[in-house]
Amino acid sequence: MRSSEDTRRGVLGAMGSLAILAGGAPAAGGKTMSPPDARTSADPWTPLLADPGAVMVTGTLLGEHIRILIDTGSAVTLVDNVLAMRLGLSPLDRLSVRGDIGSVALGAGADLSLDIGGVELATKRYVVTDFAPIFEADGVAPGLILGVDALKEVILEIDFPGRRLAFPSRESFQPGKDAERLPLSKSARGQLSIPIAIEGHDPVAAVIDLGSSNPLTVAPALAEAQALLRGRKISSAATAGVDGISISRTVSVAALQVGRTSVQDVPCEVLARTDPTLVPAKLGLPVLERYLFALDVTGGTLWLRPAPGLLAAPFKRDLSGLGLAVDSDRLRVVHVAQGGPAALTGWRVGESITAVNGVPIRPDYVTGGVAQWRYGPVGAKVVLSLSDGSERTLDLQRYY
Repeated sequence: MRSSEDTRRGVLGAMGSLAILAGGAPAAGGKTMSPPDARTSADPWTPLLADPGAVMVTGTLLGEHIRILIDTGSAVTLVDNVLAMRLGLSPLDRLSVRGDIGSVALGAGADLSLDIGGVELATKRYVVTDFAPIFEADGVAPGLILGVDALKEVILEIDFPGRRLAFPSRESFQPGKDAERLPLSKSARGQLSIPIAIEGHDPVAAVIDLGSSNPLTVAPALAEAQALLRGRKISSAATAGVDGISISRTVSVAALQVGRTSVQDVPCEVLARTDPTLVPAKLGLPVLERYLFALDVTGGTLWLRPAPGLLAAPFKRDLSGLGLAVDSDRLRVVHVAQGGPAALTGWRVGESITAVNGVPIRPDYVTGGVAQWRYGPVGAKVVLSLSDGSERTLDLQRYY
């Protein structure tokens, strides 16, 4: 996760991509994207769960129904330690996993398989970690984060407008006639990327990261090289991942080119620091969900087809300047964005919100839609009730 989003990651921000410290280049070639209306066999689609900031589905692991987050920014599949203990999954060794700001050693196991929509997916290696710092107290957090290591035998196909996904075989998969083929590169650390261009600058590699709710994330060196922090409003955000929490800078970029298409006025997070061996940019879910999406990991191919009406839609932005983590009955202020409405009216880290416009905070704050208050419209006045019984009115404004 980022503080300006009410995402699954505890409403704190976009989860850092998790690149296992291994991997080689993928083979060339690949199959292509089939349109949903071309299906003639039994329905292969699995509905996405109600979650505005994540690709989440229900699946089965060792006979137990669990929630699964699809994260193409992760080179390895992760299991929550609580679920692992319940299912008797015992890590046999440790594996070094790298996120945006650092690396951690996690318990690792071998040979794990699960079922999503009747399709068996398997990985030879998985890691076990505590999801609580990433997803906070959210009652609908996943039990497993599915990485690209489990996608080698299938295509990951997502129909975002239809809120569904499928895993067709590489042999049966057929393209949509207007889908654009983008060759994937694979870094030594397992990150899958395509070239993008920011505001007309030379193309750079960007990780394809469905697990990030930041539209665009860049390394500080890239921001400096392309002058992304000059002559524009700069704010801040808190970003949390398996490797910890850091404070990033947030700006907006005028245009982002992805293949033959472009999107405008894109929120961008500039990381405080990152390993220079990692890919310098990352495309998150708010960009990728504007397309019908198909990923062929083994074939080294990403297929994108613009979804009607979505490519030109404005990006949702936090207009409050509050970085919030969700507890069962309150929102905790974990970050106050630089220059945002909350900062200008004296909000402080550590304060707690118990209701929004009179609606109490409950565990379904995100999925129930209450969290949408943060997105406007500009000029709206929101009454926030605090745990000490007081109320404050916050004027929503764009601040970066």
